[in-house]
Amino acid sequence: MPNPLRDAWQRLEWANADGQSFGAISKWFRDTKAYAIHVEFEGDRWTASFHRFIDPELEAAKFSELSRLLGSFLDHSRAALNYATYQLAQLALIEDPTLNGILNPDAVEFPIFACADTYQRRKPIKRLPEKYRAPIEAVQPYHGANVGLWYLHELSREFRHRVLHPAAILPAEDHYAVLVNGK
Repeated sequence: MPNPLRDAWQRLEWANADGQSFGAISKWFRDTKAYAIHVEFEGDRWTASFHRFIDPELEAAKFSELSRLLGSFLDHSRAALNYATYQLAQLALIEDPTLNGILNPDAVEFPIFACADTYQRRKPIKRLPEKYRAPIEAVQPYHGANVGLWYLHELSREFRHRVLHPAAILPAEDHYAVLVNGK
């Protein structure tokens, strides 16, 4: 019998490949020293200078690839959870044919909620049998754990289908302050 979670595992494998590629490009930026920040201190004031040592066209191509990889990683990760929930609904129908007409596998998705009240009010998987529903409910971020699921939910909701422009600036020293209008 074929693995009923084959599609979910495939999406996880694709997400992992995208994550590995994202990490490799990020490491490439670090290793090639594409950027540098030089900080000059004068008493309790400092000046930070950002320097770019990468060709702008190559930078744009790398950022475009990072953006694509992040969107794909989020899409595949979220889809894997939804595929697994769909497969559980299919399995529930096989195990209990009386659920036919009550449980619609096409209408289920893996819920992710940070608020218990919202989860209880919506009861997104209420028609799944308890043996499948309980483990899903147990990993909900509203319990105070699995914050990574909440991050996945928010990032997927916000950025899965957008082009991102990643950038990071880190201070070169532990001593830093922000000077705004001379204050």
